[in-house]
Amino acid sequence: MFVEKLILNLIRPTTTVQPTEDKNDVKKIAAKVVMTLVDIAIFIIAIVVSWDCNSKTTGFVKFIFILYAALFPTTYLTFYLIYRIILNNPCY
Repeated sequence: MFVEKLILNLIRPTTTVQPTEDKNDVKKIAAKVVMTLVDIAIFIIAIVVSWDCNSKTTGFVKFIFILYAALFPTTYLTFYLIYRIILNNPCY
């Protein structure tokens, strides 16, 4: 009896109710897309700044700084802002 019900439930097509889209859902999705694009832009800027600032260093050191900039872009850009721009320490 139990097995028959289980098989019938597996065979019988189930109907799913699609939730209606609210305007809030669309706004949440749009906000996530914008934040993702901002994150990607910050990521790219951090890598470019790190690459440019470490252009005269050796390969391994450049790799370490670029890896740090890629993993922690906001931290790297904050460091760059404070150390390079505010304290006026040039990259070269």
